[in-house]
Amino acid sequence: MRTQYLALLGLLMKKPQHGYELKRKIDATLENVAAISSGTLYYTLQRMQDKTWVSGRRERQGNRPERTVYSITSAGRREFQRLLRKSLFEKERPYFSFDLGLFFCEYAGLDVLEEAADAKLADLQRHRRLLEEIERRNPGRWPFHLFFIKERGKLLLESGETWYRRLKDKIRRKRGESNRWKASS
Repeated sequence: MRTQYLALLGLLMKKPQHGYELKRKIDATLENVAAISSGTLYYTLQRMQDKTWVSGRRERQGNRPERTVYSITSAGRREFQRLLRKSLFEKERPYFSFDLGLFFCEYAGLDVLEEAADAKLADLQRHRRLLEEIERRNPGRWPFHLFFIKERGKLLLESGETWYRRLKDKIRRKRGESNRWKASS
């Protein structure tokens, strides 16, 4: 929940917004950082209202249906600052669920392992295309923080693609070896 709280409170720091507007901004700018489904977004907004971090007021524009516009409260600003600091200073170690599966891959077989590696590569390539699309939609000089988020994403995608390609090469070599699971450099 902390990621959703931080993302939504951060977007509300700029101006009051309704749920659909928040979802559009998340999809357009934060998709590679904090993917939040519509259901999760509205659930999180309700939880933040319960915690008095945001307030909602109903409004109608023209003939459109009534909607709730959310504003950050002073308690929400304090919580945002707390979450922001926690996020920036949190110690991280990347955990990949694939690694646990890889640990036990001798029970899956090479075909399943190769199929999984192909699926991961396809997913990374999809993320790369999304990032390239964001770059095309936003040509020119990027603000400092967005530039470094984008660059880190590109490096992580590149290293992930390299790693999965190396794994696929190793799988191909293993098919030709008699001792299938003994690792070698």
